[in-house]
Amino acid sequence: MLTLNYLKSCEDFKATHSQISKYLNLNSSTVTGIISRLEKKNYVAKLPNLKDKRITYVALTTNGANLLKRTPQLMHEQLSIKLNKLSENQLQEIEHAFKLLIEVMGIDNIEAYPLVTLDELSSDQDDK
Repeated sequence: MLTLNYLKSCEDFKATHSQISKYLNLNSSTVTGIISRLEKKNYVAKLPNLKDKRITYVALTTNGANLLKRTPQLMHEQLSIKLNKLSENQLQEIEHAFKLLIEVMGIDNIEAYPLVTLDELSSDQDDK
């Protein structure tokens, strides 16, 4: 997913192998494996540089872009399902841990809101 997100942020949705390696801070052989797996799933495509045959671009495909659009929703749904299986006590422990983490990091005034709230989870638990 990091590779796809990186390509999404690149100009023309493409980057060279070395640019991807540098961004991910991974060695070339590891990135080669990642790109091969993404290419097999049609999430990326390799494109030759017309001016310099030694350079090949890795480009985000429509399938890759569609996966990126769907993934946050899929992850949110999975998280919601898993959290709904927890007891009220377990949910309170998680809430306490997050509050402690927020306090330790000093990020209690951030303008971002969770996708799943504990109120939603508690009301879902009550419905069971």
